[in-house]
Amino acid sequence: MIKYQSFTGEFSRRIATRWRRLVVGSSSTLRRARATGSSGRGIELRLLLLTHGHIDHIQDVAKIKRRFGCPVGVHPGSAPMLSDREFFRDFGFQFEIEPVTPDLLIEATLSRDFLGMNFEVLEVPGHCPGSLCFFSRANELLIGGDVLFAGGVGRWDLPGGDGDLLFAGIREKLYPLGDNVTVLPGHGPPTSIGAERSVESFRALSGSDKRR
Repeated sequence: MIKYQSFTGEFSRRIATRWRRLVVGSSSTLRRARATGSSGRGIELRLLLLTHGHIDHIQDVAKIKRRFGCPVGVHPGSAPMLSDREFFRDFGFQFEIEPVTPDLLIEATLSRDFLGMNFEVLEVPGHCPGSLCFFSRANELLIGGDVLFAGGVGRWDLPGGDGDLLFAGIREKLYPLGDNVTVLPGHGPPTSIGAERSVESFRALSGSDKRR
């Protein structure tokens, strides 16, 4: 059984396995949790997996890697957002990051072991190039990044976004996982595949008449 915990502030997940720690989600959240000394206390971080490369998920990766000496994993499609200091500025955003070269490049696979925990890795682009979801079938648990939220989906109007890809990925890759699967989004409260499948506003968005 996987035990997981959300940090204070932006939504992220700490997943415990014996004496190790695997963090999936927002690097800025981990930094804030440590700063407040609340839910981040006592973290022994061994691996940081990023669901995608948007600034709110990667801006403190360099600090975390320096502090814990942990490897960082990301999809190749998001890797330039992490390693290129000028990536966001090239698109007109006044963001600057301390660049980090990923240690692990992660792509879609039916099974991959992370610190003794097995996940199916799903690539669901559309919100961001290289968006990943991590699915534990044994625990009916999906770490979904910014793909699917409680009552909504990730935006697709940023560089590299594509609404058609996003909705197709949700319908074809996430819905078949089963209605009982708990979804841990990158922001906001947990939800389930079944709950989001039944939301009227999402059906409107995912139909042929897509609206922003």
